Amino acid sequence: MDFSECGYPPSMNESEIISIYLGPNADGKGGMSYNFSQCSYGRLNTSVEDFTVIRIKPPSCSAASMCSWWSMAKLADNIAIESLDIVFFKFTFFTYLIPAGVENVCGGWLSAALLPGRQSWLMSTKQSVYRWTTVMQETFRNLGLWTSYRDGLPYEDYSTVMGRGEVCLNAPELGRLGWGTAAEYGSLVDSSILYMSGVYMEWLLTATYMTHDNIYIRVTPDWLPSYNDIRTAKNLYIALRVAKGGDAVLSSWIANMVHVHQVNATMDTGNSLLYTYADHRIDFTYSIPPGSRQVFTSFKLVVYVGPLSVADTILVHLCRYLENDTECPGMPPPPPSPPNPPSPPPP
Repeated sequence: MDFSECGYPPSMNESEIISIYLGPNADGKGGMSYNFSQCSYGRLNTSVEDFTVIRIKPPSCSAASMCSWWSMAKLADNIAIESLDIVFFKFTFFTYLIPAGVENVCGGWLSAALLPGRQSWLMSTKQSVYRWTTVMQETFRNLGLWTSYRDGLPYEDYSTVMGRGEVCLNAPELGRLGWGTAAEYGSLVDSSILYMSGVYMEWLLTATYMTHDNIYIRVTPDWLPSYNDIRTAKNLYIALRVAKGGDAVLSSWIANMVHVHQVNATMDTGNSLLYTYADHRIDFTYSIPPGSRQVFTSFKLVVYVGPLSVADTILVHLCRYLENDTECPGMPPPPPSPPNPPSPPPP
């Protein structure tokens, strides 16, 4: 956006914008294009051929027109249509880059996006368009993702870009977008799977940075009376997060651990069309170190986590109980070591 009439000319040029989104070689192998592809397992890609930057200079401006995101978008779209004609309508997403300094006129906001939608607004500042997590967060809002919580506090989930993390998405977000799949028999772990109290079941999880397959367990605890109440019912997502790949800068206090998130069960497993874009209230609950046992008292569930393998996989065991977690046995034994190779035949 060019608000020169109000003293705020563009603070970025076309080459700089292309570098941010397509990488220094403008080939889509760097910049935001790389980040989007990495965090979506190749499902969200930027078309290098179609990526377009256009300068929009309104004939006049005011504080109101600069700060009203909807008026700004409507005016910018009309000018862009005059310039691009029918080509304008083939684009999937539209981002409005606002000159640095305008944030001081508009109350300090740095970014915004429609949820869901196709439009986002970014200030030309260090904490906005120059910060890849901000760009990604607003784009993911267009796809329907909300802010992620920790212990009921918004944005305090450091395991996802939808909180304060400088990493890819957490398991419930990946599941919601259809970018990640549950482990075998792990998509609806209810009383039919954990069919008897005091008995544990086992799943092998792969770190989310590696693949989209077999990366989480979703627990739907229908053995709880509270699960029949739409106000209190919660599902659990259990996944392994390792500080590599798109999660390389995962905070040390939650890195290389099994993460557990709570979500609103009604929205998570209810009418998918009705709740597609509702806030599922994803809430980071636990980070469980390898080789440990965690009791979820409110779920009457015990989680056993095995050692982290060199291949960045981990065994997770679940056991539900009726009255006390002592009903669940101690830590399951580690898997047996592979047998030694046979001795070579004598010469």
